[in-house]
Amino acid sequence: FGDLADPDSDVSKSVVDRGGFNLLDEFGYEPVNKYLPPRSNEVSIGEVSVEAEVPQPDGSAIERLFAWADAALSR
Repeated sequence: FGDLADPDSDVSKSVVDRGGFNLLDEFGYEPVNKYLPPRSNEVSIGEVSVEAEVPQPDGSAIERLFAWADAALSR
């Protein structure tokens, strides 16, 4: 949330950095909402950018449960 009219606001900078765009622009509206594409997995630490680590499955019971539920719900 923030002031999109202020180009120096955090939200305005996020829209520009992430390639945000107007919602329902094709209808000629002038919306105040913007769509922000998902963030990348890249994380900035100070001036160094590193790729965020994606957790790897460890075969635990909870992971097996989620895998079963995912398969059951994907049918």
